[in-house]
Amino acid sequence: MYDPLQQKPVSFWCTCYFVVACFVPQIDGQTDECIQYREIPALVHRFAAHLRAQGLRKGDVLCVFASNHIHYPIVSLATQLLGGIVTDINPSYTKGSFQ
Repeated sequence: MYDPLQQKPVSFWCTCYFVVACFVPQIDGQTDECIQYREIPALVHRFAAHLRAQGLRKGDVLCVFASNHIHYPIVSLATQLLGGIVTDINPSYTKGSFQ
């Protein structure tokens, strides 16, 4: 059975790692927390393992109810790695927005 967490990184990750490993793609403007490109694959795989342990399977939908956050790309990529679908809900929506 195919297990995406047991696969070697695709060439995209390898290329990005060597070309831009030192660059910072994500910076939190409020806390100054940074995520570098070289950290992304490990963070994605670790969160994907957590999602799988929580029962997320291929075809499941993960709804993210959060404002913009530095870790959103990690959540999104981890969900997609497992074959899940990501949908967003903005916390500033009102009750009427959902109808």
